[in-house]
This record gives sequence, C-alpha cells and structure tokens, in this order.
Amino acid sequence: MEHLEEGGVRYAGLDVGFETIGKALAEQGPFDGVLGFSQGAALSFYTAAKQQNGELVPPDGGKLKFAIIIAGFTPRDLNHRYLFNSQLETPTCHIWGDHDVLKFKSEEATKNCVEPLVLNHKAGHKVPKLSQTQVGLLSDFIHKAMQ
Repeated sequence: MEHLEEGGVRYAGLDVGFETIGKALAEQGPFDGVLGFSQGAALSFYTAAKQQNGELVPPDGGKLKFAIIIAGFTPRDLNHRYLFNSQLETPTCHIWGDHDVLKFKSEEATKNCVEPLVLNHKAGHKVPKLSQTQVGLLSDFIHKAMQ
C-alpha cells in the first residue's frame, strides 16, 4: 500500500487481484454471494461495487446477489474511489466485534450501503461464532437476497 500526499492510498497489485477475480467469476461462476474478512472483506466490497458499476460482470451476466462483510472497511484506493460515489445496492451484511479496534471503519462502511444488515459480537477482530438469533438473521438475509 502506497500512502499518497493527496490523502489517499494506492493498493499495490490491486489490478492483478481484480483480473483474478474477473477470471474466477467468468470461469467458475455463477456465484450467489461473496464473503470476506478484514482485507478480504474490502475486496469483497470492491467486487460488489465494481459489478454495480458494470465491471467484473461475467459473460453470463450473473451478478452477486449479496455480500457478507466481516470486520471490513470501505477501500481507500484513489483510483477506485468513484465506486463509492453512490450507495451499494447489492444487499450487504456487516459483522464486527464490539472490541475490534477498527470497528469504526466497519461502521463507516455501512454508510455506503442501502439498508445493510448489521450483526455485532462481543470479541475483537475475528470471524465470530454467531448466536442462534444471529444465524437466523443471516439465514433470512441470504434467503431474501436469493429471491
């Protein structure tokens, strides 16, 4: 990651990552959704935002129906800031820990989404074990997105 004087960053190798994702979507899809943790959540966020912008859409036209963002954040790469000029319409579920020192970034990310589902857990920066109630909410979220 390169920190720029303009106040943003540039992620080294991001374009190669997007090429790999595009290839996987085209050759191994269709995929109903995407799930990512931390930096992987940011990449999942990017993927859904790029599809909303008409990018990374496989030849069959199959777009993601949902994204699960665990301890994620809105990516800050200056070359891709345009992706977050409008709210993400792909249904999103955001999960973060009450003791995650970066939870403010996860909270901010929800502002870029239309009606996100938010689930919290009592731990820190980790993939949590969800309560039965949370599992039900997540299951309902996925089922609704699949309709």
